[in-house]
Amino acid sequence: MEGHIKFSTVRINDNVFKFTDWSRQIQENFEKWFWIPEELSKKRHQSVEEKYVKLKGMYKDVVKSSIASEEYRLRPNALITLALAPELVTP
Repeated sequence: MEGHIKFSTVRINDNVFKFTDWSRQIQENFEKWFWIPEELSKKRHQSVEEKYVKLKGMYKDVVKSSIASEEYRLRPNALITLALAPELVTP
């Protein structure tokens, strides 16, 4: 894809990341923020609000939604991520 994207960095608030660094950050943190484990005692991050969890062993597709319960629905966005970037998850 070289030459197809005119930017070389991602800016988030006051932080600027090279795409390679941004990719590494996503890969290192994806499961921590998006995975809802079968056993909630094994959760890796506080992004899982147990009172809203109805389905476990899945990836959510939203984090820090303005409506917290919306994060715990199985939607197609998570499947698109898995199809396009399977390296983000542990099989």
